[in-house]
Amino acid sequence: ESRGLNYLAILPEIKAGDSARPMVKRAIGAHYGQVPMLGELAVNNKLEAWTLPLGSISRMIRAQATHSPGHITTIGLGTSTDPTPGVGNGGAANELALQSPLHKELVTKLAICYDGNMNSDFLMYKALPIQVGIVRATTADSSGNLSGEHESLLCDQLSIAMAARNSGGVVIAQVKRLCQVGSLPSRNVLVPGAMVSVSMHD
Repeated sequence: ESRGLNYLAILPEIKAGDSARPMVKRAIGAHYGQVPMLGELAVNNKLEAWTLPLGSISRMIRAQATHSPGHITTIGLGTSTDPTPGVGNGGAANELALQSPLHKELVTKLAICYDGNMNSDFLMYKALPIQVGIVRATTADSSGNLSGEHESLLCDQLSIAMAARNSGGVVIAQVKRLCQVGSLPSRNVLVPGAMVSVSMHD
């Protein structure tokens, strides 16, 4: 229950009269089903929380990896993610998110002249700097190269590492096993070692 990102939701022990704060200030996710302790903090207004489309979150990370300002798409128009008054709330999941300075910048609505036609509405999901990128892989060699042969999903590991590095941050890899440099076939490398700050063995 307290493993993974749920660990960040554990409230520290405090002295009487003080107020406990979690280790995480804000969360941006598509859902909180796999991190119920973070979800509980969001519901209880203990951290800033947004729910955005999963694919758009992935593209936000890719945008940061390429130093782009954000991801522009029609996904989310007319839904709770749409920041238009009376339509949605920009994906805010609680009052703290609505009051956050980030809220007005996170999802913005744009009118763009597309293909010579009249202005069309789009949403831009802002690219955010990543100070610490945490990725999961199966094997790390002694140069930090990562492979994912036992992982159920091979999705955004490289994008997260690139986004963190392009933000001046660090990349922490959690791996199942270690091997000598040269042991991994080059085609199996998921994240190059030059992007990995440290590998931690399970």
